[in-house]
Amino acid sequence: MTDKDRNHPARQFFGAYFHQDWSLIYDSYQAAIDDFVREASPQQLNTVLDLIEPYLQRGNCEDFEISKYGGNYRPEGDGLSKREFLTAIRRSIHRKMGIIDVDKNHPAMQFFGGYFHQDWKLVYESYLDVIEDFVRQASLEQLDAVLDVISPYLASDSCEHFDIGLFGGNYHPEEDGISKLDFLSAIKQSIEQKRRIAPQEPDTE
Repeated sequence: MTDKDRNHPARQFFGAYFHQDWSLIYDSYQAAIDDFVREASPQQLNTVLDLIEPYLQRGNCEDFEISKYGGNYRPEGDGLSKREFLTAIRRSIHRKMGIIDVDKNHPAMQFFGGYFHQDWKLVYESYLDVIEDFVRQASLEQLDAVLDVISPYLASDSCEHFDIGLFGGNYHPEEDGISKLDFLSAIKQSIEQKRRIAPQEPDTE
């Protein structure tokens, strides 16, 4: 992308919603973010995610320059780091897409963080073995909670935005020659297979 590409969604977002007079229109930076997210198309939201995700995943958010995309906003003026600002954007976009931001007690944290930790390859031979072990031991309620997290990525063709690190995991599908779509699809398939063979709870009525 060149700085002159005014039609790029990043310019439409940062340049149009965080221009020099943005604070005369919005009460807060979050209100500006939410307004853009409410009005933007799924394609525009995905494009903005494509821009900010590398900064968040590599941990170099301080290198992000909003002025490069036509914006005039300094997060530190609101007591924020650039990481906190970019995280707020991602959270709002995820909410619009139906993607769930989870806390440390959520089953997705227990799965990705507990099974795909940094030493998982010392315990399992393959990522499929990890998935199968979790699915075998998890309750249907836990499995449903994991499905709730991954399904929006699969449904919106945004699997490449899935960041296992957000859920405490340490796994890179590309190292096994698969895409994030392949990885999430394998999880979904394994969960759905267990649901098909699991005994149904009796009707209490």
